[in-house]
Amino acid sequence: MKATIPLFFLSTIIAGNSQDSAAPVITDPLRTFEGHTAPVLSVIFSHDGKRLVAGSINNLVKIWNVEDGEEVRTLGGHEGAVTGLAYSPDGTKLAAGSWGTKLFTVETGKQTHVLEAHTGFVTCVAYSPNGKHIVTGGLDATARFWDSTSGLEHRAIQHPGGISSALFTPDGRYLITTGDTAIKVWNLDTYAESTSIDARGVTCAALSKTGKTLATGHAEKSVRIWDTATWMETRTFEAHPARVNAIQFSPDGKWLATSGDDSLAKLWDADSGKPVAIFKAHEKSVNALAFSPDSKRLATAASDHGVMLWELPANERK
Repeated sequence: MKATIPLFFLSTIIAGNSQDSAAPVITDPLRTFEGHTAPVLSVIFSHDGKRLVAGSINNLVKIWNVEDGEEVRTLGGHEGAVTGLAYSPDGTKLAAGSWGTKLFTVETGKQTHVLEAHTGFVTCVAYSPNGKHIVTGGLDATARFWDSTSGLEHRAIQHPGGISSALFTPDGRYLITTGDTAIKVWNLDTYAESTSIDARGVTCAALSKTGKTLATGHAEKSVRIWDTATWMETRTFEAHPARVNAIQFSPDGKWLATSGDDSLAKLWDADSGKPVAIFKAHEKSVNALAFSPDSKRLATAASDHGVMLWELPANERK
């Protein structure tokens, strides 16, 4: 049954102040990755944590060794800014979303397919958990499904407005899309909408590894936490004094990271929402975040052309 949940009707909201002034400010990144000469919009770790990949407004993807910061490869040929990145579950393919989405073989850097159907920029890209499908979300208000082997499109669904995030649930049965006006949940057996939540100005979203919690960042500074079993909002807090650009859960589920137009990235306790650390070294908006697979490091990418790696405060871990 399709459920529509107006935001104003949710009765279990727990509001909170971020109070991040109590969190330590870390100003020295572990490493800075050089090479991009324009704002960086996307970043991701390889599954083994040995490579860091970042896409820029200059139409390029760069890949570095994490441990020494050495550039391994540059992937070009994009027709616009690279706004989304995703590794296949087996780690052998890399998808890069721009005006169209290009698929590359990781070992060689060879382009294998171009996924073209969107009539606006691709904002996000994700592989299904079984690796058989790729979903791309775009400013044209569609999420499109592609066969990851053939590169052929087999389905498109319509979101009310441009899409900021498209997330598969861990079991692969549902897709969550977010955007300017709503959060939508789609049953992938039927591709029918199963849940709709009135949520304005969602700029980014992340799903916990268990799939039990969704976190959304908003244009009006806030972060909201949702229970995916009930689709009730359980917490909201002001994360940044400006737009929230990126949000991620750590793979171990203990941390939530956010970044914003204030040039900061912040680390929060995922359970309590308490601030843990503030990362301050970028000079402009921090546009993207990625946790290392072991949850010990955080990568940030910003409009100052920089990509930085941060060691997380081990003494704060549970």
